[in-house]
Amino acid sequence: MVDVQQATFQDNSQISKMVADLERMLRFSSITKTIEVPEKLIEDASLALAKARGMVAPPTSTAISDVEVSLLQAIDKLAPRIYPATPLSLEIAELMEGQMKGQSVHDADSREADIYKRVNRLIKKLMWFTVGSLIATILCFALTDILKNTLSAEHQNLLAPFKVHVRNAINVVVGLLGACAYILRSILTRLANQTFVLREESGYYLRMNLGMTLGFIMPQLIDSSHALSTINSFTIAFLAGYAVEAMFTALDTLVTTVRDAVARPTQTPVTR
Repeated sequence: MVDVQQATFQDNSQISKMVADLERMLRFSSITKTIEVPEKLIEDASLALAKARGMVAPPTSTAISDVEVSLLQAIDKLAPRIYPATPLSLEIAELMEGQMKGQSVHDADSREADIYKRVNRLIKKLMWFTVGSLIATILCFALTDILKNTLSAEHQNLLAPFKVHVRNAINVVVGLLGACAYILRSILTRLANQTFVLREESGYYLRMNLGMTLGFIMPQLIDSSHALSTINSFTIAFLAGYAVEAMFTALDTLVTTVRDAVARPTQTPVTR
């Protein structure tokens, strides 16, 4: 048997969530100069909010259903106008701004507290990855300089293969550093323009792995082709990790060019 009071409480909670989302969307559309929202949509959204606030307690199931439909229609019509901002990204931006101003979430087990913890946890992880990769890069360079300045020429020749492996390791770590730098900058930008969403978390970790892969591969390709010889492998690895999409686009173009050249039939001379 369904508990009517519990169902009504859940419905009111859902309506409160939609009211808060719609208010954020209207506020965002009003302060963002690049967004143009027709007056009709603003009027419909305002009417939906007024209907939700004017519900008589205790509300009937018909009133709850009518209010939910009005709010959902207003949100669905307004959402494409404010994209790439979303109700969730606006909520995250509001929570982070509130925390910066010293405001705290009263209920530690609430949805808002969970969102804030997840965002902070993600940023802290990425900061640790960035600091760790930077420290590892500095240590590798320091180790290379120590071996270069303290060992004799004979010992340096013996350790030449080891130096190659150290350089490759540095490139991998620098590729990770470049990817982390891009991710942190992206998060900062998205929080500033209120378009950051948590579903991109797995994509950030994928980008870090791709950054390490490109940090290792791109210096090898450029060294073997003797292209951009004036740029050292450190710079190439960092740029490869930072600009993952651009690097893979260049590789895709190269592969497509080679494939088309191989697949193109050779023209045989016509004999008369």
